[in-house]
Amino acid sequence: MKPNRTHERMCRMLRLFAWTSVAIGMLLCLFFGNPFRDTNTWLMIGIGFLVASPVLFLVEAVFRITEDYGSKNDKNSPNS
Repeated sequence: MKPNRTHERMCRMLRLFAWTSVAIGMLLCLFFGNPFRDTNTWLMIGIGFLVASPVLFLVEAVFRITEDYGSKNDKNSPNS
């Protein structure tokens, strides 16, 4: 069974958002890393982007797995 076109676009978009989040987080941490304090707002935003990126990668992987699982169940269901 062919994967859904919307499913593939959503996975690519989530992966793009995750890599963009990594890049933004690294740039913010690189350029605003001094002083390394919790009052440095830009550094904290950069760390937030770096923390959010693995979550986006995880969401993309779970989305892909559940879509594959759902298409297997649809193929084996007695109503189809």
